[in-house]
Amino acid sequence: PVFHGGELQAQKRASEAAFDAARAAYRETTVRAIVDVANALVALDADAAALAARDAELAAAQRVVAITRQRYDLGGVSQLALLDAERQWRSAALDHDVATGQRYSDTAALLAALGGTWTAP
Repeated sequence: PVFHGGELQAQKRASEAAFDAARAAYRETTVRAIVDVANALVALDADAAALAARDAELAAAQRVVAITRQRYDLGGVSQLALLDAERQWRSAALDHDVATGQRYSDTAALLAALGGTWTAP
């Protein structure tokens, strides 16, 4: 037809609006992905510090158990003191395992934020 009554201009404006909406959605997705990666990296940094602290705590608890065991063998402390030292060591070992698990969890979150997938072997 010769006369479209502004139909072509309306289609052009609709196409431009759809393009602008798609561009905004792309920007939002990109920014969200960058924020997710940044958050995962911050969490991994915090996990590294926590795990280092738990390593030191566990090593100290192991030394306390060794010293307390020697003192117990020599009759210097009671069995209760030895059991308490072992309880503290086990608590430190549990805290270390929890920190390790958190680090693994945050590593998986980083891989997901980077767009990676998890497949079973």
